[in-house]
Amino acid sequence: SLIGQPQRVDCPVGAAPITLRPAPPVIDLPTDAAARLARVLRGVPASTDAASVKAALTTAFPAYVVVNVEVLGGRVAAAVSVPHGLNAPDCEIAVRDGDRVDQVRPVDPIVLMPGESGCVADLAFHPVVPH
Repeated sequence: SLIGQPQRVDCPVGAAPITLRPAPPVIDLPTDAAARLARVLRGVPASTDAASVKAALTTAFPAYVVVNVEVLGGRVAAAVSVPHGLNAPDCEIAVRDGDRVDQVRPVDPIVLMPGESGCVADLAFHPVVPH
């Protein structure tokens, strides 16, 4: 093999063993995140701004949830997510157009990864298609 076998080395005299803390628990979006998102979008006035929608979503979700909102014309899009380090985040995106609220799924989940678009409301208006 190219790497070979690991080599064992002796610890310095008097070295104390290291005790690692347990990994923090993985926190996900609430299981009813899509329903909460749709409920908030249905409840905001037709002539609203992004700050008002963000305030309503921030109230509806736990503090660890990242909220992103875009308003384009009469349409309102919102994304809620929980980052997971180098992995794709938990992500829900929805858009309200008039009385209708639709969930939005990115064409390819790669766009949610760190370094790509991420979980943003703008994906409801301008979908990213990786090539």
